[in-house]
Amino acid sequence: MKVKIIFFSQTKNTRQIAQAIAEGISNRGAEVDLVDWLAIKDEPPEKILGNCDLLGIGTPVFFYQLPFCIRDWLRKFPSVSERPYFLFATYAVVVGTTFRDTDNMLRKKGWQLLDYAAFLGFGSYQAYLPWPRLSVQFPDAYEETKARQFGEFQVIKHVCFRNGKRNFLARPAKAPLSWRRKKMFLPKWMVNRIHPAFVLDTDKCIGCGTCAQCCPDSAITMVDNRPVFSGNCSRCYLCEKNCSQNAIMPDWNSFRKYVVRLYEEYPDYLKYSEELRDLYTKHPNHR
Repeated sequence: MKVKIIFFSQTKNTRQIAQAIAEGISNRGAEVDLVDWLAIKDEPPEKILGNCDLLGIGTPVFFYQLPFCIRDWLRKFPSVSERPYFLFATYAVVVGTTFRDTDNMLRKKGWQLLDYAAFLGFGSYQAYLPWPRLSVQFPDAYEETKARQFGEFQVIKHVCFRNGKRNFLARPAKAPLSWRRKKMFLPKWMVNRIHPAFVLDTDKCIGCGTCAQCCPDSAITMVDNRPVFSGNCSRCYLCEKNCSQNAIMPDWNSFRKYVVRLYEEYPDYLKYSEELRDLYTKHPNHR
């Protein structure tokens, strides 16, 4: 049995979980291939997906939903006949509509979701950096153990699926209405509109091109050894995170005022913050 896990990871959270899932799959005697999505994002999906019995997809959660770059990639998937896959996500705030949206897209193309799971990760969203983050210690050993067990289960479920036993399959539940509404107000064009634009410090920039190489949307081109930003951007700010010279400098201070207003305008944000804090406090490895 050959399993391929394709993961998108910015700050190594999803990579760490993907590696643990791969260990669990290997423990069950299956052959597993880990693939970084950034390395294959420009290749036709048919070429990447064709040589495995079971596919795994791993992604972080952006803006209560799938990252726009992963959503657009999933839309290119070929139509198949009941081909199984599993899905996992890392999150620090909320999973939102990630699982349901993926299932909705791929089910129409004949892909069958075997299982899905969410794992706590380290929140690195720049707008929240001045404030304490509850997820700073994650993913930890407990989350990795869960991931290994999840990987083992996928081998078992794949055998059942191939033998015609499908009673264990279940569609992901809809996210709560409050989070679905927030996601509705955050399409890609709105995310681009409300988030800070990119400012390049030309004195710091050394023209290394790292930002263009790591951009998941291919929204950065190098012109005269300087990055030029286009409008086809998911606002993941992976370029800012990976710039060794700190030459990419969006105005986060202005945007943080907007984030503060969200907490003032939506009481459920405060309620969710309390629930999240309670969840982390009950975590077996909380410290």
